[in-house]
Amino acid sequence: MARATNDPAVMGYIGGVSVNGTTFRATSCSLGVKQAINHPDVIDGAVDWTLYQLGGIEIDGDVAFPVVGGGFGGDLIGFVARDTSGQLASRDIKVAVAYGKNAFSRTYTGCQVNTLEMRATAGERLDATVNFWGTDFENGGGQVSAPPDIKRVLSWADLSISGLGPSCDIREFSFNVNNQLSRNYTFCPGKHGGYVPNNISAGKRQVSGSIGYQGAAPDDDNNAEKNATQDNPPGGTLVFDARDFTVTFNNITYEYQSIEAQPGLITSTVNWYAHSIDGTAIQ
Repeated sequence: MARATNDPAVMGYIGGVSVNGTTFRATSCSLGVKQAINHPDVIDGAVDWTLYQLGGIEIDGDVAFPVVGGGFGGDLIGFVARDTSGQLASRDIKVAVAYGKNAFSRTYTGCQVNTLEMRATAGERLDATVNFWGTDFENGGGQVSAPPDIKRVLSWADLSISGLGPSCDIREFSFNVNNQLSRNYTFCPGKHGGYVPNNISAGKRQVSGSIGYQGAAPDDDNNAEKNATQDNPPGGTLVFDARDFTVTFNNITYEYQSIEAQPGLITSTVNWYAHSIDGTAIQ
């Protein structure tokens, strides 16, 4: 008969998430290991499964956290930089996760960033979510260490958006960088029975986002109309300034605004997309 232990339950807040040795004060971490087990349908005279098939091992998941000052945001943008071959420059990120103190831990290696999202709403903090993909893992190595110092979280008051006129009507801003990673499995023997991918490749990058306004978006419909009357992206650049790091998005196209009449505050949302021929859609 199962018996309850007298040990206290493990609380996650005394765990830790580190990326390349730097502590991320995460709000959640779903990075983990998955392997599908499938059962082929066969005619074999049995009423239960008699065959099972293992899929490839997939290492992926999200790490979400509030963005702090001191250059931290700029480091995140560096994770999505491409090299001269078109692949991600950061292809061997190590993420260590401790699920409590003196508890189970796991280290994920050969990681790359599949998606990076930042988002801010007026009155709230600046949040980020990174979706990592890896090629290997091992249990252990996720030692817990306290953050090196106390930091202030960046909030809406630290942010400004330029390229669309004044930021005073903007209530929300987000951007997403999607590297469209793919796993490449080969016959090459490796760890974990050879079921881990041999490598990971980055696909064509998609850079997009949205802007939320109080009231109707100023000049948005004019920008959207220009999409059909100009051969080049009409929107110029968008600059996201977060006090100690800046992100520039180039060659912008805008969708028509989405706006809904209601008794309360009228708001609108504009989706946008960045483009380039030389890898500068985001800088």
